[in-house]
Amino acid sequence: MDKELLFSYNLLTDKITALQAEAQEQAKQILHQGTKAYFEKYGDTVEQLFWNQYTPWFNDGDTCEFSVGDVYVVLRNDENEDKYSEGSEYDSNIDTYKDALAKWAEFNADPEAYKDRVNAERGGIYFDTRWNTREKYTPFYLSEYELRERIARTEGYPEGFVEATSELIRFISSVDENIMEALFNNHVTVRVTATGIETEDYSHE
Repeated sequence: MDKELLFSYNLLTDKITALQAEAQEQAKQILHQGTKAYFEKYGDTVEQLFWNQYTPWFNDGDTCEFSVGDVYVVLRNDENEDKYSEGSEYDSNIDTYKDALAKWAEFNADPEAYKDRVNAERGGIYFDTRWNTREKYTPFYLSEYELRERIARTEGYPEGFVEATSELIRFISSVDENIMEALFNNHVTVRVTATGIETEDYSHE
């Protein structure tokens, strides 16, 4: 190849690389500014949000494609040592839990009548399968104790925290995956905090 053409090509690729790096940094700043108000208001409750994005090395013979994982929340009062890899147990379904607690109250008042009604609503054969035995049936997968614990924890969040966090997670999750890869690269964990955005290598199968 002609030396001048080769020089021009190398110069172009260097410019592209520099522009990509600049775009990544600007995107981080934009996202940081977009989350600044959130952390100013709820920084005493939440430490960070993070997600993993990568292309799997193996997919059982199928094409390995890049994807962005779920967005996790790390709460400051969470003492679980796995919170930075698995996120904190973050509950936003308080209405569901309250409805479930009401079902438990109705169930406890007359378990057999409750099960009769459930069976009738499900076509009269609900308890005829080995997966739904009448003896082991409960009105919700969480116990009353677990429901009360989750309701108490959720009600302990600052006003508007659940809604604001859910909205922020929806926004992050709505960004096109191709853009996320271009902005933050592949095989990384992206962490959003009050001080900015950082990425770290993510080890996966």
